[in-house]
Amino acid sequence: QVPAIDPTFGNEGLARIYTDDPNDGTMDSLCIDHEGRLVIAARILNHFRVHRFLADGTPDISLGVDTGTYFEMYVFDEDIEAITLLTMRITPDNGMLVGVTGSGYTASRSLGYIFKYTEDGDLDSTFAEDGIFQIPFDDKVFSVYIDLLTDGSIIAAGDYYVNDDENDMYICKVTPTGVLDTSFSDAGTYVFSQNNIDIVLGVEADDAGNLFLCTRSLNNIATVGILTLNKYLPDGTPDVSYGDAGQFIFDYDDYGWNTIAATIMLTSTNNIAI
Repeated sequence: QVPAIDPTFGNEGLARIYTDDPNDGTMDSLCIDHEGRLVIAARILNHFRVHRFLADGTPDISLGVDTGTYFEMYVFDEDIEAITLLTMRITPDNGMLVGVTGSGYTASRSLGYIFKYTEDGDLDSTFAEDGIFQIPFDDKVFSVYIDLLTDGSIIAAGDYYVNDDENDMYICKVTPTGVLDTSFSDAGTYVFSQNNIDIVLGVEADDAGNLFLCTRSLNNIATVGILTLNKYLPDGTPDVSYGDAGQFIFDYDDYGWNTIAATIMLTSTNNIAI
């Protein structure tokens, strides 16, 4: 079947979001929940929002108070001047998990968080501290990518600042109640490096709990990076049976060099798409 725009969705296949804020135009993540609704995360300066559409493309006015088409999710403290919203996942009960970094340029801070919301858009008070889990690398976290395991646990992965010449990468496992799972790797966190500057581009978990990370690495003199797919076992150790000791490095000439961004997805048969 040839792909085509569905004219029955929204207005001739297009659903628009209108706001009264000219800066509110950065959409970072889109998911489909278990009722077929489209859930879109957007950010502006130091706060972020979620918009939700029904399956037919009309705004879900049941979400939020007064605003109708969206609700204000969180506003950071004054010293967090900008945020990056990287990933969102839908929980089995149609709640929302959001991975976020917040940066304070004046205070030289960069913090990583996982937010958990109910279907109605309220912070889930049963998760971590009033619905918010902070990645355990104070002031230095540059990215937070998340995925949801079948048991309700959360995998978070990203990169963090070590010094002016080095970024390292991390994986941490968070329980359904929002605390580090100390049975995973080193007390809940696995830290690793592939080169001087390491950047995580996405994480996915299969039904067995194996983890796949897409990463980009470069040294101090390179301006472009090497694209690598990494596989880890459910306990956080590298799967040495996969590729070259747990890594598949893309051919530099065809894929690796000049790779600025990528994303990773597992198919229903656990094939990997990047």
